[in-house]
Amino acid sequence: MKRERSLALVLSFDTTAAAMETERVCGEAGIPGRLFPLPRQLSSDCGIAWASDPADRPRLEALAAAGRIEPAAMTELLL
Repeated sequence: MKRERSLALVLSFDTTAAAMETERVCGEAGIPGRLFPLPRQLSSDCGIAWASDPADRPRLEALAAAGRIEPAAMTELLL
């Protein structure tokens, strides 16, 4: 049985520490998501990405603007 794919906001990172910090900060902020191996379509130095609902993009951008998270890129992908 194939899993149905859905649109996700994927954050990539330059370092594993930045990915882990995003997981912690998003948990504190109540933004659901998960860490997972970065898809091959994207490139990143650390190989770990954070997937979240695209509707949470404004909240994630606000966290990035405040310097609380440091994504290298934010991309919408079907996962």
